[in-house]
Amino acid sequence: MKQRIALFWPGDGRDLPNELAFPNVTESTRQMKAALEKLGKEPYLLEGYLSKPHHAIERLGPIQDPMIGICVHWCYGPHTTEGVVGKENPLLLASNFSGEWPGLVGLLNTGACLESLGRKFSRVWTEANDWTTDEIFMARLEEWCSSGRIRYEEDEISYSAPVSAGAAELARGVARQLRDRRALILMLGDTSMGMMRAASILLPLSIIQA
Repeated sequence: MKQRIALFWPGDGRDLPNELAFPNVTESTRQMKAALEKLGKEPYLLEGYLSKPHHAIERLGPIQDPMIGICVHWCYGPHTTEGVVGKENPLLLASNFSGEWPGLVGLLNTGACLESLGRKFSRVWTEANDWTTDEIFMARLEEWCSSGRIRYEEDEISYSAPVSAGAAELARGVARQLRDRRALILMLGDTSMGMMRAASILLPLSIIQA
């Protein structure tokens, strides 16, 4: 991987949350720079929040270096996705595990948007006050710096589970009712609170029609 790594701030679409989060974002950026420098990398910051989709297009689009989004407060997915779709440079979303700021939620939201677009990326986070002292975080960051990806164990993930005959018949009955009389369960915009295709996560009918 290249020595130089671009850091950027995916932002909220509103000015006030970005202003309130500024101390947290700047401190987290300092921590990330220190962690990268410890690994022999040369981080540099794209100054200012990306608080509109066109900010991502204009500022991330031209970058060919590996990129890290500092996701330590709420951020809208399109404020990252619009600038990285169609590009292959390594992309990492990083957060601090904080009970004060919804950065990890913003990271997961942005990650879901990237997944829906087929854009490869990795995730990393830490709850340490000094990021360089978190051995697991540093090992994962080093893996990304060397390979461009972080691979997590998937042993505990189950993609299917046994279903009893009674439960299967009940599900088929519910599916029949929904086909016979379309139910309006909930309507959301396709970018509800910054998440692309938000409605698709609510009730995938393919699951209950199986």
